[in-house]
Amino acid sequence: MRTAAFFGLKRLVIPDNPRAVRPRSATWRVAQGGMSLMDIYVVPNMANFARSIDQVGGYKVVGSALSSRAQVLGASALEPSGRDKAIRPPIALVLGNEETGISRAVEESCTHLLRIPGAKDSVQSMNVSAAASVFMWHFFGGSVK
Repeated sequence: MRTAAFFGLKRLVIPDNPRAVRPRSATWRVAQGGMSLMDIYVVPNMANFARSIDQVGGYKVVGSALSSRAQVLGASALEPSGRDKAIRPPIALVLGNEETGISRAVEESCTHLLRIPGAKDSVQSMNVSAAASVFMWHFFGGSVK
C-alpha cells in the first residue's frame, strides 16, 4: 500500500475471500500514512469486477501471470509510442497470491496478461510486493494524477 500511495494510486480493490490478505493494524504502521491516501474496496467476485471495469469503465485490466499467454512487460500492446502515459487508457493491475497467482477465472477476465522477465536459470517469479512495485513503476511512475 505504501508503494501504491507513493506512485499516486488512489484505490485498492481486494476480493471478499477469507484467504485474501486484508489490511491489519501492522499494515497501517508500515504504510507510513499511505493507507490514509487510498480508498479500499472489497468485491464479492474479482473476475466479475475485472470484466465490469473493462466493459463499463474502459479500463485495461492487466493481470500479472506466468502462463504461456502472458506477454513480456514492456513488449505488449499497452506500450504507447514514446511511452506517453498521458494517452494510455486507465489501467487496473491485478496481482495474485504468492502461492498460486491469479485464478483461472480472473486470468480470463483480464484484457492483458503480462509477466516480468527474469534471468535464465533462476527462480520463476518474484514475491508479490516486489512484482507490484515493478508493475507500478512501469505503468504509473510519476504519471498518476
